[in-house]
Amino acid sequence: MTMMKQFFKQSETFVGLGAAFFFLLIFFCVWMTAYDGVNDRINQLKIGFVNEDKQMGLVIEKEMEKKIPFDIKIYQTMESAQKDMNQRKLDMVMQIPEGFSSEIQEKGKSDLKYFINQANASLAKQLMDVAAKTITQSVNENVYMYKQQLILSNVPEQMTTVISSKELAQSLTKNIESVLQSLSIQSVQPSVEKTNHVDGFAATMVPMMIVLASFVGSMIMSLNVHMASIKLKPSFSKWRILLARIVINAGVALLLTVISLVLMAAFNIELQRTLIETGVFQLLVYFSFLSLTQMFVVLFGPGGMLFNILVLSLQLVTSGVIVPKVMLSNFYQSIGSLLPATYAADGYYTVIFGGEKLALNMMILLLISLVSVVIVIIKVAFQKSSAGVLREKVSVSQ
Repeated sequence: MTMMKQFFKQSETFVGLGAAFFFLLIFFCVWMTAYDGVNDRINQLKIGFVNEDKQMGLVIEKEMEKKIPFDIKIYQTMESAQKDMNQRKLDMVMQIPEGFSSEIQEKGKSDLKYFINQANASLAKQLMDVAAKTITQSVNENVYMYKQQLILSNVPEQMTTVISSKELAQSLTKNIESVLQSLSIQSVQPSVEKTNHVDGFAATMVPMMIVLASFVGSMIMSLNVHMASIKLKPSFSKWRILLARIVINAGVALLLTVISLVLMAAFNIELQRTLIETGVFQLLVYFSFLSLTQMFVVLFGPGGMLFNILVLSLQLVTSGVIVPKVMLSNFYQSIGSLLPATYAADGYYTVIFGGEKLALNMMILLLISLVSVVIVIIKVAFQKSSAGVLREKVSVSQ
């Protein structure tokens, strides 16, 4: 019992208990509110539609706009649609190929082509797989009716030219109508191509894994470096300590970048960007995480870890690695646009799966790092140097 009392006399014990409590509370509140109503925003997912058939394709296009619960954008060419998909502006592209109607009439069957972007949130990919099957089923119903109407419209005229008796022609027409009911409704088959595809489930988890691991590591490192800084304050000026912390962050970011590249090579994760471009991107990711977590502990001391936990939770739900960003509320989308994990995850999709260039993501990560460092500099500028106070006391005593 005495030992227990001694534990609860230490402030660190209460800090640990508080961290456990707030970690659960923050994650529960953020995740439940962020994912609330996600199913209602499924219409925010975007499908590109390219129609190269001017007969049945026009009918299908109109039916899609009425029935499909997604945001549909019409494109004139596949090149422009695929370009937007590579920039992650589209979740899937659907193509009705040229000659679709003629194949249905001559061969009785044809294919609809779907291109599903794999450089995307896991939920979006699953929904697009389901959408491709649902759309094909709906198209098959339209094609089935089209084939019936096409045949029936020609039957009476053909019969009367061959058979003189109108009664006999009508009787045969009825028999043909019954035969038509047995036509296969599966005239159209889906041809699904997964663009920006990488083999292996493990590769799909890299964006989330790196964001989670590197930010948690940055939180712990920033707290411990801050505690070390407090011990060094009596001996060194506040500016020397701050400069040392920034240099340490940069050095650690560089070291983690090298380790990450080695691990990716060891686990056969193929890079879709050059080694130098990938390395610079990862360096900015790690440095932005370290700078942001450092900012909170400098501003609020050990209590800043509560803000770091909050930011961690916010980044996991808004970065787009689990649920597409467009399916979140406007509030969480706005928050996500201010946090580095959004651009880190987006960049890792490019590095691993391919797509747009990394320049924009790197520029924003650099901007977040600079803003975080500037805020820390302003905070330190208003702090009184402990080393200076100590020297004053020594000179007075002498």
